[in-house]
Amino acid sequence: MLRALSGRTHSVHTGLAVIRLPDEVTRLELETTQVTFAPLSDEDIAGYIATASLLTKRGYAIQGGGGRFVTRVEGCHFNVEQRFPRQAQPASRGLLGFRQRP
Repeated sequence: MLRALSGRTHSVHTGLAVIRLPDEVTRLELETTQVTFAPLSDEDIAGYIATASLLTKRGYAIQGGGGRFVTRVEGCHFNVEQRFPRQAQPASRGLLGFRQRP
């Protein structure tokens, strides 16, 4: 997978669906972020695969060692880092009538 990302731009899509019951009010969110990787050598890839951070992620972790390969992020950085767009959470809560705790 890292070899396929090397030197290319790819899209990270994250979707969120919230349904309030019993009235079935819904909120759907989709965030798309463009991520560009630097060209990677075989040594870069082997070194990253040897790290434990790869084992818990979907190919790479921008907040871990994989971040050093990223040359550009267009869109929500949290969409790539946490796989959840930060702005979607409060927007969905507000639309559905949830209140933040003090």
